[in-house]
Amino acid sequence: MGFKVYWNNVCLLNPKEMAYIDKSLKASEKENIISFEYYGLGKKMSLRDKVIEDLCRGTIEADLIISTDLDIFQDKNIIPRINNNLSSASKLLSVRKEIEGSNIIDPSGFLAPFIVVPLIFVVNKSLLPKERIPNSFEDLLDSYYEKKVVFGGIHNSAGRSILKSIWYLFGREKAENFLRSSTITTMPAAAFRKVMTGEAPIAIVPTIFAMRSGINNIISIWPKEGAVAVPSYCAVKNTSDALYVKWISETILGKSHQEILTSAGGIIPCHPDVKLPDLAEENNCKLLYPDWDFLKSFDNDYFYSLCEGYYSKVSY
Repeated sequence: MGFKVYWNNVCLLNPKEMAYIDKSLKASEKENIISFEYYGLGKKMSLRDKVIEDLCRGTIEADLIISTDLDIFQDKNIIPRINNNLSSASKLLSVRKEIEGSNIIDPSGFLAPFIVVPLIFVVNKSLLPKERIPNSFEDLLDSYYEKKVVFGGIHNSAGRSILKSIWYLFGREKAENFLRSSTITTMPAAAFRKVMTGEAPIAIVPTIFAMRSGINNIISIWPKEGAVAVPSYCAVKNTSDALYVKWISETILGKSHQEILTSAGGIIPCHPDVKLPDLAEENNCKLLYPDWDFLKSFDNDYFYSLCEGYYSKVSY
């Protein structure tokens, strides 16, 4: 029997991820033993759908799951069934102190963070008075910013993490008002494009876009409450071969791969020996992620129906 991995990570960097994984497997001569199945944007299905399909059949088919699709890790209707299939991953990966002291750490020990995608503000400063350039999510809740904010990916972890974070900090009513008063695009890339072309003054996007600051009057702002964190978690099935788990944790999830992703996308590495991106370091790597008690009590069914109500209103 082979060893199977479900992978649903950073869509914009997916070609780099796949190239690194393929090269590592070939170099180790494990390509006929370890197989990777890719899910998410542009793939055959979402990882959430795949996991639910597996659970309906009785068990998760993969030996390892590595994913930024947070629905499978945050949805209280799915978590217990997943956890019944998992072993502890708390000692699997090295974790830097900035992550260790945050809400990102799973208190149950079933999930190990691999990398974190931070979502920040990019602002076209030519479209706002200097005194109106926002520095926090609290600022964005002011009525002045109605229809001035754009974000993407309400059907995935990017947009949903923004909404959940505002809900966590300020409550459901403020989160719903923010949703109604914002422009929503298909993906974060489309949101960034609207700011670049002057169609909108403010976008909330992953830091990969902040790497283009300085072009077209664009500046990057790390929110006062912290950058919205979209972690990639690793989960280990309780019947997995420990030797293959160790190899993947040291190679595919190790320092070298994290360095590549950090350099290419401004992503926060969890490995303590990989240097933080400059923007994260300048802001003490302050991250915004709901605590686990909030996530356990969160009404996901209502949230999903709320998001679905905006699918037809998505801008391109």
